[in-house]
Amino acid sequence: MAYLNEQDKAFLEKKLAQALATDVALRFFTHSVAGLSLPGPETESCERTAEILRELVSLSPRLRLEPHSMHTDRAAAEAAGIARIPAIAPIGATDFGLRFYGMPAGYGFMSLLEAIFAAAAAMPALSAASLARVASLTEDLHIQVFSTPT
Repeated sequence: MAYLNEQDKAFLEKKLAQALATDVALRFFTHSVAGLSLPGPETESCERTAEILRELVSLSPRLRLEPHSMHTDRAAAEAAGIARIPAIAPIGATDFGLRFYGMPAGYGFMSLLEAIFAAAAAMPALSAASLARVASLTEDLHIQVFSTPT
């Protein structure tokens, strides 16, 4: 089932061509990459998320989908700091630590796009005042943003 209509696809192809100056890997952590998957609460959201990501990746040669099974590739999940599924880690030339949990539907799809654009940037899009504030931090921060599907 297609997530995007033809008009949205055309818009996104153009936007991705303009916004992605570098390649972005979408490391997708799911229940199973190939073969049999056991039923569970995350099975449906993982499968739907995979469909959405395949459709999105088909719109730009700069996007690459890298699926990882949470069950058979624990080392990759641990290295990326992934604790639950479905999870997406958009990674450009630098890993800024952006992690997207859950199915990117509704407003969540726009949040995923913004994370992809940020991952492709050589520098986060912050004002000079924000960059100065971040530079003054003396310890690491863990920021989480939660939203609900619409």
